[in-house]
Amino acid sequence: MYKNIRFMSEVASPNEPMVGELRLTDYIMEHPAVSLLYVMRWPSMCDLGILDGDQLIMERGRTPQPGDIVLAIIDENFVVRQYQLHQGKPYLQSGNDGYGSIMPAQELHISGVMVGLVRKYH
Repeated sequence: MYKNIRFMSEVASPNEPMVGELRLTDYIMEHPAVSLLYVMRWPSMCDLGILDGDQLIMERGRTPQPGDIVLAIIDENFVVRQYQLHQGKPYLQSGNDGYGSIMPAQELHISGVMVGLVRKYH
C-alpha cells in the first residue's frame, strides 16, 4: 500500500544525493502486528488537532495513561477520546468544547492507544 519514500535531512539542491531511504509503514507503525488505522469521522477531537478525515494510528495492547488519545468501545459504541481518571475511575474526555465527557454506564474497553496520525491535504 505504501511505497518507499526518500527523505533529506535538510533542504538541498536537486544535484545533491538523497541522504537515506525510509519505508513509510515502518515510520508510522512501529509495531504493525498490533497496529490499526482508524479514520476519524467526527469533530469531537478538533481542539486537540485531530480533524475529520485524519487516519489515527492506534496500537492495541497498550495500557492507556491519563491524557492518551484512545479508541474505545463504551456502552457498545466506538469513540475516540482522551483517556482520563477521576478518583481512580476511567472516563473519556472530548477534545471539543461542544462535546461532553463520557463516563461508562456499564463497560469501557480500550481498543487502542493513538501513537500517530496521518493527514492528507489533497
